[in-house]
Amino acid sequence: MGLLKKIIGGAAVAGGAVAATKVAQKVKENNPDGIGDVNNDGTVDYKDYVEATKQAAQEVYDETSDKVKEKAPEVKEKVDAYVDVAKDKAKDAYDGISKKVDEVAPGAMDKVEDFVDSAKEKVEDAVDDLKDKVEDAVD
Repeated sequence: MGLLKKIIGGAAVAGGAVAATKVAQKVKENNPDGIGDVNNDGTVDYKDYVEATKQAAQEVYDETSDKVKEKAPEVKEKVDAYVDVAKDKAKDAYDGISKKVDEVAPGAMDKVEDFVDSAKEKVEDAVDDLKDKVEDAVD
């Protein structure tokens, strides 16, 4: 689980870096001559940079959202196909194992029965031998 968390965390950091880069590019694209009075308050200050960044971030979000919506059906179709393949492989594996068990089970049962019979004979022989010794001891 730790590895999965690291992979997801790494992907999140990479995704954040890509998003930040796209937002910075969008700010430059929207303001080719530099950031001016974006919020129309009569002065150019940090609030204009914040507003320009906010607007660029919204545009990047909208573009990304549109791309995700556009690709979602295709991704779902691929995932469904992979799931179907995985189900088929699991069924084939189950069928193969079941068939192998059906092939091996009778032979295994024969071996178990032979072992039980052999053990039973040994116990009977031991009991008979013990009876003889007890009778000899009593006589």
